[in-house]
Amino acid sequence: MTLKKVLLTSFLSIFLIGCGQSEVETTSSNESTIEEDEPAIESKVEPSTDTSELLIEKDGALYIVPEDLTLELEDGFEIYSNTIVLFGPMAPSFGPIASDDVYAYQIELLEPRTLEDIEEALDFTTKGPGTRQIADYQVVEWSAGGFCDSRYLEIIGNQKNIQLGSSGCAFSEEGDYAYFENVIQSIGSPAKDDQAYVFYDPIESPDLSNIICLENFEEKPIGTINGYARNALSKNDLDSFLSLMKINSLCIPETFGAPFLYADWDVETESADSGRKFAISLENTMDHGSAWGGHIEYATYDVSTGTESSNWASQQDYEKLKDGSIENTVQINGFDAMVEYRPFISLDGEEGGIQKAVTLPFSDHYISFVYPLPNSEGDFDAFMSKLEDKQYPDEYENELKSFDAFVNSVEFNTVQ
Repeated sequence: MTLKKVLLTSFLSIFLIGCGQSEVETTSSNESTIEEDEPAIESKVEPSTDTSELLIEKDGALYIVPEDLTLELEDGFEIYSNTIVLFGPMAPSFGPIASDDVYAYQIELLEPRTLEDIEEALDFTTKGPGTRQIADYQVVEWSAGGFCDSRYLEIIGNQKNIQLGSSGCAFSEEGDYAYFENVIQSIGSPAKDDQAYVFYDPIESPDLSNIICLENFEEKPIGTINGYARNALSKNDLDSFLSLMKINSLCIPETFGAPFLYADWDVETESADSGRKFAISLENTMDHGSAWGGHIEYATYDVSTGTESSNWASQQDYEKLKDGSIENTVQINGFDAMVEYRPFISLDGEEGGIQKAVTLPFSDHYISFVYPLPNSEGDFDAFMSKLEDKQYPDEYENELKSFDAFVNSVEFNTVQ
């Protein structure tokens, strides 16, 4: 039995003494529940069947996954379960075992509900429920009487409601609500107000059904890109490059536009000190701030170009992929690949965004499919973190699905 479980049980006992039972509170305060591994406070709201992580500690803050919100809880917190967090200043416990080593407040994630839903669920309150606006959030406020007044502020969310609660015994009503309000004020606008994100794992289960492949290949000028005149590749020229990469076939989404040769370093033409490296970029992806745009890249491991161009894989990566020591891998039509995110510098020298790369290392060369994403988040590290968690800006959702279809359409020779 932990002290924090004692606090939850004491919350429960205090909430129910001298007041009617509500639909959002447990029906029993039997101390035998303290000995179990479950929280002593239980919600009668139907529990979610979602077993994925809903609450995560990230960089010392509480990240609420379904709502894409980060709460700075300066007095500390403990994730008690998948839906409950204990937080705030320490306060005395009034349960059967007295202790000062307990958190005064708790956060609970609930299924989405409105003010009307809450009014219908509550049998008895001493105050409210009523709504008010705190920062960018609609919040429901109420309290329920007993030995102490339990107090709540509940944020109306999209995927989950976020309920901040107090037993009411440790601090004044004014102090509890002021503390909760400060927590909510510190959230600011949710990320989805500025930039919505979608969660999906397209590489693992790509949808190719709605992708139209480019069929009209002709060598023609496509304009000046990054200071150089570019020509679209003819079908024969494209096939020649694909043959060098030992690719039998590839679907270039029509929406990506014409392929063109962005760069080609080759020791045989004396444009490289050793090896070979070339990139085929895609016309309609050049507006994302990256000089290379969306592209497919080939390089031998011994290439030396005399430029600052970086490579996506090395011979060591190939060896690690063979022995299974690289974690973030996927299968692309029978071949192992690495998924990686790297920042890119825009043409004006600033941090432009993140490149998503799916790289297939082979014995003497690698092939990378690369797609740039402008930084929609503002905070560069936060944007990188979202991408690594497979949360993508919704304005690029269709492009990313096309990119993942592009990657999964590749068919290699059986021998690489």
